[in-house]
Amino acid sequence: MCPGISFGIPNIELPLALLLFHFNWNLPAGHVLDMEEAMGLTATRKNHLWLVATPIKKCLNLLSKLHNLDNMFSLDSNKV
Repeated sequence: MCPGISFGIPNIELPLALLLFHFNWNLPAGHVLDMEEAMGLTATRKNHLWLVATPIKKCLNLLSKLHNLDNMFSLDSNKV
C-alpha cells in the first residue's frame, strides 16, 4: 500500500464533500449517462463523464463572499 494514502484520502474527502454539497450536478442537455467500460486490468470508463455544476441558491451568498475574499488577498502586480 502507498505510504501517502493515509495523508491523501482525508485531503480529498473534504473538497469532494464541499463540491457535492454546494452544487447540483446534471448531465449536459441532450446527453445520456454512458456506462461503457474499457478493457484492461482495471474497470475504467470508456468515455469521460461530463457534468454541469449549478450552484445551490442557498450557497450563492457564501460563494460570492469567498470570491470577494479571494480578490482581497490577491497580489496586485503594481504593489511589491
